Amino acid sequence: MGFAEARDAPCAGCSASCCTFLPLHDFQITRYEELDYAFYLLNFDRIELALLSGGSWRVHYRAPCSNLDTVTRRCTVHGTDRQPHVCKRYNPYSCFYKRMFESPETIEYIRMDRERLKLYASMLVFNGHRDIVSYPEVGFLKEAFDKPLAFSEATDPEIPASQALTDWKSAVVTGKPLMPLPVKTFASFASPCSGCAAWCCTRVSFPHSAPANVGNLDHIRFCLGFPGVEVGVNEHGGWTIVVRTRCQHRVVDASGAGSCGIFGKPERPSACQVYDASLCGYRSQFGHPRPARYLRLTREGFEIAAKMYTLDDNGYALNQPGYAEIRAAIEQEWSAGA
Repeated sequence: MGFAEARDAPCAGCSASCCTFLPLHDFQITRYEELDYAFYLLNFDRIELALLSGGSWRVHYRAPCSNLDTVTRRCTVHGTDRQPHVCKRYNPYSCFYKRMFESPETIEYIRMDRERLKLYASMLVFNGHRDIVSYPEVGFLKEAFDKPLAFSEATDPEIPASQALTDWKSAVVTGKPLMPLPVKTFASFASPCSGCAAWCCTRVSFPHSAPANVGNLDHIRFCLGFPGVEVGVNEHGGWTIVVRTRCQHRVVDASGAGSCGIFGKPERPSACQVYDASLCGYRSQFGHPRPARYLRLTREGFEIAAKMYTLDDNGYALNQPGYAEIRAAIEQEWSAGA
């Protein structure tokens, strides 16, 4: 194309892949445990990996942003105050998404599904400590794949809702107290997974720094625009991005109890095998409407939390509200609006 064509609107005719692939987390694969983690992630619906040219790996969540009109492929809040600044500032002339998802695959960014990861894993060499000592050359790896992964909408099951979040708000609005948690003894934890709905098979979470500036707040707001995405804040001030999803191996019986469908089988990830269920954070954080030491933020709750931050003239946070402060503010607004 010529100069006039090059400067024309680059988003014209685009399928809006920037609104359907949410980058969540970067990590390294240098030893067996990290490779096992990659396989673990690919068990979950709508989770996809990519190998970057620098050797790091990226996790993507595949779901259309709630602000995307899936028919016109256009943002419904474009140019308004509701549009995140990360979207407003994005440079479409050097679009990462279009180059990587809608153009011929390059060695700079190689998308990975489970079959590709299996082939990649078969080319690795480990030492006795399970450290990786030899990797396949990226160009050779690309040639080893039969064909590139095509861009398409996620066709996995619908993103599950959260009954616990609904119950929390309902209890605040109606004033009806939540059921107290049962008191247990040491012997009760002999089989800690008994009767559990397998919460560990319904969430994946990724570390995120506590908001330190206006850019951090805006990025979290952007992430929460995707359905099924939440933010978790713990008692120590740690923040995480949480995705409600489903392990493809989760089995649910008639009573609603969940279990692992590949329990005891070789393909079950080591991360699941060695998990200490007696100290399970999943049931305490996601199975209860109002966890004692944890706060779950949806987009609605985050907008309330964001108002609690004061920023200096350069946009840096002057305060860092804790989970208890934020929860109190959310519940106060819910009660006032009841």
